[in-house]
Amino acid sequence: MNAAPSVRCAMADDIEAILRVERGAIEAPHWNESQYRTILQEHDRRILLVAVTENRIVGFMVASVLLEEAELENIAVDAARRRSGAGKALMESAIAWSLERGAELMRLEVRAGNEAAQHLYRKLGFVQSGMRSGYYSNPVEDAVMMSLPLFKL
Repeated sequence: MNAAPSVRCAMADDIEAILRVERGAIEAPHWNESQYRTILQEHDRRILLVAVTENRIVGFMVASVLLEEAELENIAVDAARRRSGAGKALMESAIAWSLERGAELMRLEVRAGNEAAQHLYRKLGFVQSGMRSGYYSNPVEDAVMMSLPLFKL
């Protein structure tokens, strides 16, 4: 049985593991190393969190807050660790971080075909707020736009 994941802020030494998780998640947006390093310097408005199980990074997420609006920018969980609670733990931490910064709404886009992620987001209280046709590439896919009013939490 696997231990429950813990969530912490990422450090520069985590970037290699974050890239490993990201490259293994075909549906995730793919960023380069310097983009992740930049996020570590923007801690006042952006956060890079990692989910850790048994001293191993099994997932990560990037969120930002601008004025009263939070955005989930990127999230991925190692394929072998999906449905382990890592995604939920990352999302709950991002929501808490956003609330601490005064956000009143959190937005995200998710691939239309990623039903597991949509299910998780709905369980956390997100609702569909629109669609973006052809938003994703490799492969081309529509995005489901979802939002969560944080002031009701």
